[in-house]
Amino acid sequence: MVGIAGHADLKKVGRLALKSLVYFEVVSTIALLIGLAAINLSRAGYGVELPAAAGESLNVVQHTATQMITDIFPESIAKSVAEGQVLQIVVFSVLFAMALILVPEPKRRPMLEFAGSLSETMFKFTNLVSMWRRLACLGRWRTRSGTWGWECCFRC
Repeated sequence: MVGIAGHADLKKVGRLALKSLVYFEVVSTIALLIGLAAINLSRAGYGVELPAAAGESLNVVQHTATQMITDIFPESIAKSVAEGQVLQIVVFSVLFAMALILVPEPKRRPMLEFAGSLSETMFKFTNLVSMWRRLACLGRWRTRSGTWGWECCFRC
């Protein structure tokens, strides 16, 4: 949101979005082709027989085009965050940033500063969690080995 709302011109944001979309599509297609070539050359999984239970059909609910479009837009941002609906959160953020661009600069600046500070704080929080993850893994390994013995830690 800060990146979009930090620009003063929606046309520049639109051009940047188009360039980003084209870049994403090109790089994703190249990655897909590399993966396809790698799997065909290595023939990984060739000859693997799936058990009968894995072949069961899944209960898939069909969505109409109207449902798919309405599902993109959040009913409530709090509900979208609570349910982990990433697409809805992104759509809300983009629309909010576009609306923020239309607000005069003196009224826009405090919101941008708040969003920038919040973003920086969340990155610092993520960094703290990442620093402590090794200790958490060690604790989990210690608990598992204490409960089931050292042999369980070396089984694949």
